[in-house]
Amino acid sequence: MNDRLTLDSPIRLLILAIEHTWCQVLEDMADETVPDVSSFSDLHDSVDANEYGMSYHNANVELANLIQDAIDERLRRWMHHVDGELNAVRVLTQSRELLQRWDAGGNVELAR
Repeated sequence: MNDRLTLDSPIRLLILAIEHTWCQVLEDMADETVPDVSSFSDLHDSVDANEYGMSYHNANVELANLIQDAIDERLRRWMHHVDGELNAVRVLTQSRELLQRWDAGGNVELAR
């Protein structure tokens, strides 16, 4: 089994898109661009949340919905994980480490 992330699979690309988008959301929470929120739709109160993950879905509605649904699920689950509050900095660090491991294989250049 190949543990390296490549773009040879739509599922792997979707996972990468979700993880990178998750990091974008957490970065905005960590620097207080957006408050800690409990759903994807809450992000719209502070930013155009449809822009998250744009480098992956490029306005493809079906893909955008998959990414947004995954982020929504994480926000709903993680907001109740640590005393009812999301520790955005801790979770962001973990997500960045995961993305760096994938990027270390040299197969994917992450958008910054």
